Amino acid sequence: MKKFLSVFCVLFILTSCGTMQEREFRTKIAENVKNKNYNEALKLAKDEKFYKDEKSKLLKDLEIGTIYYLDGKYYQALKKFEDAKKTSDDLYTISVSKKYLVFGMKIWIITMVKNMKDL
Repeated sequence: MKKFLSVFCVLFILTSCGTMQEREFRTKIAENVKNKNYNEALKLAKDEKFYKDEKSKLLKDLEIGTIYYLDGKYYQALKKFEDAKKTSDDLYTISVSKKYLVFGMKIWIITMVKNMKDL
């Protein structure tokens, strides 16, 4: 049951949004995972053309980790999941930093407008 759920999650992730080339990769990966051809699925998932943006590193690490997990390679899966967690933490930190920057800018603008009105 757990393997079925894992395969379903991989297939769901693989069929989410992306470019046409990424969709083709995801379709091929999903077929290989379904047929338990994990080595070919890993080869495709590790290809530099698949999720080539730095922003997509989290998705790529999760997909590779899931394929390793389904293949029974738990150590490699754990390493990839740890990479994904680090990427997630980094993205969260960047997001929070941007929010504080925007908040600070708004306060600065409000202060400047009030000072200009006092003139």
